[in-house]
Amino acid sequence: WHEFTGFHCPTTTTSLAPITKRDYKWKPLERDCLKLNIDASTISGFRRIGIGAVIRDHRGRVAMAKKMIGPFTAFIAECHALRVGIRFCEQSNLKISAIETDALNVAAAVHSFSPLSEESSILSDVKHLLQSFSNVGVNFIPIESPIARVAF
Repeated sequence: WHEFTGFHCPTTTTSLAPITKRDYKWKPLERDCLKLNIDASTISGFRRIGIGAVIRDHRGRVAMAKKMIGPFTAFIAECHALRVGIRFCEQSNLKISAIETDALNVAAAVHSFSPLSEESSILSDVKHLLQSFSNVGVNFIPIESPIARVAF
């Protein structure tokens, strides 16, 4: 992960506006920018989830995949993926400039969640971890190929 250290990029803003697959085209990042893409995958009846986090620079690189055991819903699995991905970046001293997820409900929940909801402790951790990064938001982007499947 050392090859990612020392990167710096202009800050981004958070977007929750729906983007259709037709509207979104991948563009390479600016040089020295890092972006975190997260995803989760569940297999019904097997009590496990796959969590994927991809750190991308202008060339793109896979940084981490993880498996978790538990009877999680898809929403909670995506929340876990977000927390694990951000924590990985913080612990690896990676200065990301954006976070993307294909889970609109998770991106929206980061900005407004009930303290009594099932996901509140996870999202509280996410908000705390986000304070380590200047002006980084969680953006909803539809992703055609799940990155979490490598964890299975």
